[in-house]
Amino acid sequence: RDLHSFPTRRSSDLELNAARVRALGSFRARFTRMVETDMLAPDDLESAMLQFSALIEGLANTELRGDALRLLPFDGQEQAWRNAVTTLVCGLSARHRAASRLT
Repeated sequence: RDLHSFPTRRSSDLELNAARVRALGSFRARFTRMVETDMLAPDDLESAMLQFSALIEGLANTELRGDALRLLPFDGQEQAWRNAVTTLVCGLSARHRAASRLT
């Protein structure tokens, strides 16, 4: 097959990929700080990142569909996001503290 017949990556695709890499690095840094401050067990880092990603994806899909979040007051959508993230972080931290007490 001719090399010129293969699709090429557009610069916008490369920019999007670069943005994803930067976001993941920032994301990992934040969770690493939780490990460093003993809010999260080192073994839970990947699991916590996956749970956080699933939470964000679920909230984004809910918002895009216009479901439950549209029932909130104007400024309530941002607060719903903040509450969800805070709840996840507190839950992860509490689980780590409870496990630390058992050892």
